[in-house]
Amino acid sequence: SADKQRDILAKIDEAFIQKKVFLDSRINLKDLAKTLEVDASDLSSVINQSYQKNFRNLVNEHRVEEVKQKLMGGQFDHLSILGIALECGFNSEASFYRIFKKATGMSPSQYKNHQANQ
Repeated sequence: SADKQRDILAKIDEAFIQKKVFLDSRINLKDLAKTLEVDASDLSSVINQSYQKNFRNLVNEHRVEEVKQKLMGGQFDHLSILGIALECGFNSEASFYRIFKKATGMSPSQYKNHQANQ
């Protein structure tokens, strides 16, 4: 139902925006569904319909945005780019660089330099 979908969507938004569940490198659909007290197949369906992407891509999109913010913030300059990626929930250097480049069209260091020159 539309009400149920809206309710699940609100829970997803709260989990990702306020609670930043994506920072947990072990997060998976089943665990998030349990945390949000919704059926995993309903959660998956709402994500697919509302965001036009699957759970993993939604998580990675939020992680990339978090990395971008931390690269530009200055307060994380003591960390390497990989260190920031790990803080943001990525647990593999190779997948982080691949996902970041796919999302932004640049490597993380190119992105940081590009933003610094804006």
